[in-house]
Amino acid sequence: MIWRTLVVLLVVLLAGVGFLLYWTADANRFKPELESLLAEQTGIPVVIEGDLSWRLFPPLILTAEGISADQEGQQWSVARLALDLDVMTVIETRDVDQWRVQSLELSDVVMLEDGDQLRVHALDLRDFRFGQPSRVNTTLDYTPDYAAEGATPIPLTMTALVTYHPEPEKVEVTQGEFETDMASGTCNLDIFPVSDPGELPASSDDDLVSVALLRSFDWQGECQLDRLTVEDQQFDRGVATLVNEAAVASTTLEIPEFFGGKATVLIDIDASQSPLRWRLTPTLADVDSELLMAWLDQRLEWIAALAYGGSIEFTGNTQAEALASMAGKTQFDGGQGAISITKIKAPLLKVATLLKEPERISGWPDLWNYERLVGSWNIEGSEHTLDFALDNLTVTADGTYDILEDQMDMLAELQFTTLADGQMFDVNPLLMDLPIPIRCVGAANEPSCGLVADAAQRIVAKVLTSDENSALRAKLDEKIEEEVPEQYRDAARGLLDLLGNALENKQEQ
Repeated sequence: MIWRTLVVLLVVLLAGVGFLLYWTADANRFKPELESLLAEQTGIPVVIEGDLSWRLFPPLILTAEGISADQEGQQWSVARLALDLDVMTVIETRDVDQWRVQSLELSDVVMLEDGDQLRVHALDLRDFRFGQPSRVNTTLDYTPDYAAEGATPIPLTMTALVTYHPEPEKVEVTQGEFETDMASGTCNLDIFPVSDPGELPASSDDDLVSVALLRSFDWQGECQLDRLTVEDQQFDRGVATLVNEAAVASTTLEIPEFFGGKATVLIDIDASQSPLRWRLTPTLADVDSELLMAWLDQRLEWIAALAYGGSIEFTGNTQAEALASMAGKTQFDGGQGAISITKIKAPLLKVATLLKEPERISGWPDLWNYERLVGSWNIEGSEHTLDFALDNLTVTADGTYDILEDQMDMLAELQFTTLADGQMFDVNPLLMDLPIPIRCVGAANEPSCGLVADAAQRIVAKVLTSDENSALRAKLDEKIEEEVPEQYRDAARGLLDLLGNALENKQEQ
């Protein structure tokens, strides 16, 4: 009886093997179905130019070579695709939709779009089942304007658990560990495909963000950053919160250790309308201004615990559009500290020399220890307004600043006021409450600043037309009494008045 049972089992086994060999004898018979399945899942017409082939044992693997696709300006190519299939599902049906994929491997995937290149060197998906987490490992790099001389790829490696939920459709990414040149960390993210995103705009190489992506998917999640590198400066911790709903995205980046203080940046993007609308909201608290200025390559010696906040809005999806439409207002508070005032001293020395007392200004230290420094910065396209108060000195500057060219042309008015208490600059009483115009041109980190040409005439006019009881007019009268013969003293005072009035009238014209 035992031998009969063994014979039956052998017949069944041979029949099963023969059935499997029948189905797998020519893998190319499944090419149309596989092309259709890939097109259905990706939404892109797919062509398998190479052959399909089987590797039977162990395990059962279907490979496809030379896969290509071209859709809406994107050119895709896949050197090799390998599917590890459940043998029994292959035996049960020829319908590739019913086959269970135990793992998926892709190698040398290249996507070209508008001069940019995305290359997936390897992608490995294991134990894929609907509604169950599957391990995904990938290494890739992205090269903006890859054909340009010196174009540098941006590498990325990632491992994550990915779960696909078909009803309602959702992709869940957990324990997503990633590393790039700029950052590394762990992300958890839920992605929801939008069933009807409407007509999507064509992309451009100049686009700052993908409108199609923002309109085609909603998402929400958080990334714990172990490292963030910006302009060669590494920040060791951070948290990024990511939300996109109905094409309105909000990204918040918090850096708890930012040059001795804390930084938060909120970026809102509204892609539900055209053109795009942006809002940038930076906040700094207790930041070491000296370290920050060095990082920003600003040649300003400033030692303080800086607080900064406000918001700036933009319109458009290219750098040129965004900068042309830039508008907003930010405020800063430098608390108590020290700041270089060399750009202020130089033009004021000319005024002090005119008043025969340059030692007042030259005696100021280059690094001024201040008790108060607060101000605001208003932006309207290329038009900028800067207002700040440094102890008893107030400065209002208006003019243009081209960010791309890093060129400014600003006219500033300096005015010294009398404070009831607190530290004050030592200046000639004549200069108190007198707007002193100074023009600054050049790069932001090293502008050339000088006294406006007719400013000296304005100051002389005030000297000569000041009240007789003023301190400076009293000195002039004293000089006249000492050095001018009595019969000419009234005439000398009259000439001073005439000269002062003439200069004052010239200023008003």
